[in-house]
Amino acid sequence: VRLGDYGLKLNLNDLGTEYTVSMWVRSDEPLAGNQVMLFMGYHDPENWLAISGDSGDKLKFWANGGGYGTWTTLGTPTINADGWHQLVITGTESTVTAYLDGAQVGSGTSNHPLAQENGDIYLGVNNWDAEFSGLMDDVELYKEALSAAEISQIYTEDLLAADAAALTVPSEVSWDITLPSSGNSGQTTVTWTSDKPEFIDAETGKVNRPAKGEEPETVVLTAVISNGNKSASKTFTVSVLPKNPDEDILVYAERLSLNAGFVSADFALPETAGEASVTWTSSDPAIAIDG
Repeated sequence: VRLGDYGLKLNLNDLGTEYTVSMWVRSDEPLAGNQVMLFMGYHDPENWLAISGDSGDKLKFWANGGGYGTWTTLGTPTINADGWHQLVITGTESTVTAYLDGAQVGSGTSNHPLAQENGDIYLGVNNWDAEFSGLMDDVELYKEALSAAEISQIYTEDLLAADAAALTVPSEVSWDITLPSSGNSGQTTVTWTSDKPEFIDAETGKVNRPAKGEEPETVVLTAVISNGNKSASKTFTVSVLPKNPDEDILVYAERLSLNAGFVSADFALPETAGEASVTWTSSDPAIAIDG
């Protein structure tokens, strides 16, 4: 869901002292000071936990009320604004803990923000500060505090699954293709193999088409998405179309460019475009066609 001029209240009052709140976020830009991403608890009297902007690419995991006599920062994780990240807060009878991308980034004594009549979960909004501007997805709630190992495992599984789902390859190709080397999250790498590299080279994306009149060639491309610790794979079946000179020549002509809107010196005229040869004429005799 996209948030910006509004936030969401989940209407889940008094969940208790044991909980896990997990979500994936992607900010449009670095958060301003106190710009709210997640607020848990109630504002009057103040008894809450929150994740908000701090400065630059830093967030702050902070609390007030329920034993905290003033605004208290429990952690200052760094988060870039151009990728997806998983945020998790867990609470027990004694401790609250925050995680970013599967790693602990802050903790403190629990102030039980959700164990009160009006205690609720607010996404991207509170009663005072600027709303969060960006995307949120896969918001999950548990009535127990997940362990650090469980959170790390969920993070890795979600990250790999999301990046695998976002990968796409055309089902038919006639020209060279670009195969991404990183996942949509910006936190994974993608490596490729081809079962027929003579038709699609997985390292370069170069496509070699069957001759005119031959059948299309079926190629299986396999992507391996990895975050350095674990990996997942996804396969694509691609049809490499045979050469079609009547249609191909139109593509070559469209792609042909001199990149020279204004010239003051000699320049080279291309002699080929794709697999076609190019000949030139000039409408001005003063301009020679030898470049």
